[in-house]
Amino acid sequence: MQQTARDYDAPVRVAPAGGLRTLGRQALIIAGVSLLLVALFLFFRAILDVLMVIFAGILLAILLRSLANPIAARTPLGQRTSLAIVVIILLGAIILGGWLFVPALAEQTDRLTMEIPSAFQQSRNWLAQYGWGRWVLDQVQNPTDLVTSSSLIGNVRGIFSNTLTAVIGVLVFLFLGLYLAIEPGIYQAGLLRLIPPTQRDRGREVLMTLGQTLQWWLLSKFIAMIVIGVLTTIGLSLLGVPLALALGIIAALLSFIPNLGPTLATVPAVLIALNQSPAMAVQVLVLYIAIQALESYVITPYIERKALILPPALTLAIQIALAVLIGSLGVFLAAPLVVAGIVLVRMLYIEDILGDRTAEA
Repeated sequence: MQQTARDYDAPVRVAPAGGLRTLGRQALIIAGVSLLLVALFLFFRAILDVLMVIFAGILLAILLRSLANPIAARTPLGQRTSLAIVVIILLGAIILGGWLFVPALAEQTDRLTMEIPSAFQQSRNWLAQYGWGRWVLDQVQNPTDLVTSSSLIGNVRGIFSNTLTAVIGVLVFLFLGLYLAIEPGIYQAGLLRLIPPTQRDRGREVLMTLGQTLQWWLLSKFIAMIVIGVLTTIGLSLLGVPLALALGIIAALLSFIPNLGPTLATVPAVLIALNQSPAMAVQVLVLYIAIQALESYVITPYIERKALILPPALTLAIQIALAVLIGSLGVFLAAPLVVAGIVLVRMLYIEDILGDRTAEA
């Protein structure tokens, strides 16, 4: 293809200097925003444990206020006096329970940590008698890890790294919850001051709805925990399973964790029963399934009429994510975090941004 003299004489187009400066400025802005987002992610990742302790303190404050409000509403006592009565009653119950049950519980816990390894070994021997059992054992690379000091019963280092940190974390949790329960209005007012004045009424409504939803969820969950603990202890005692009190308390505590908790609570009970006989292990498994069905289809629907029903898949996903990020503490707090997240998304995004006020929670 031939080129004319005009083609050779055509001027070369060069981007204006202003355009290059604009492009460079945009690149710097993008790089700066990216670095800021990475820094914020690393910052929140570093303080995630602290944020979880603060959230736990908020939950404790909500629970204390939910117990004190009925006393203040039905008596001439004020909020602070009612709160003091609740705290005294709870401390008295803890001290009395410790005096009555801690010696037996400590003895049973020690026996439990000693008997589970032998029960696990016996279950391995029983499984090895069958072809499918040998296949199951082959899939478990380190089965003894389930019952060593890194297990659920023997170690809680996933919550805090050492004893000193655990003590500090518990103290922060208790005092933060108590201070928030004494003067919740101060902190609510301070939080609302961060919102534009035209949006403060909506912000107050969101905070009230969030607090009420968490309050009903916590109350329903703790009632369910007590019922599960009592039924499990009585049922195991009637079946003649050793260490019924310790296993009942484990079942009560782990029932706070939706999805994963009941399954985890079943494992040590079945292992202990298997140490007695396979027939007893089957009976214990049936007992736990029956109690879980009773809790899922009778107790929880009845006491959660004013509480939020959690989507199981979403709750499980958040539990796994927080377990990877911060360990056991994240697993315990995943469910109330999902409760808070659902309320905030529904009110702030679905209702306020999308304008859909007919969507159900």
